[in-house]
Amino acid sequence: MAQHKLKENRKLKRFIVQVQVVDSESKSFFAYTENLHTEGMVLTSEKKIPVGKEFHLDLVYIRDIDKRITIPLRVLCVWNMPRDCKTLYNVGFEFIDLAPQQARDIERLIEELAVY
Repeated sequence: MAQHKLKENRKLKRFIVQVQVVDSESKSFFAYTENLHTEGMVLTSEKKIPVGKEFHLDLVYIRDIDKRITIPLRVLCVWNMPRDCKTLYNVGFEFIDLAPQQARDIERLIEELAVY
């Protein structure tokens, strides 16, 4: 069976960061981040997310033991792919209209939590 290599079109380095992602409107759990950079992210989800669908999501994590940090984002699903286990999906999102403060907040989150 032939193996196909996906063409690598990445412009930015991805950082392994795992934080909770919450739907901004319902405040319900949405997924966990798998990796992150200042233009987008990959999530691990139990649901197949439709490509082309826009979402309002919050990245949520704890800083300094007792400070809950929330970074609100508007995102667009650009791809999804089942994982090997077939019960989870990797889902790629790009950020829409990211404000300078949101970009700084994401950079700080990466500095604090990225696994190298």
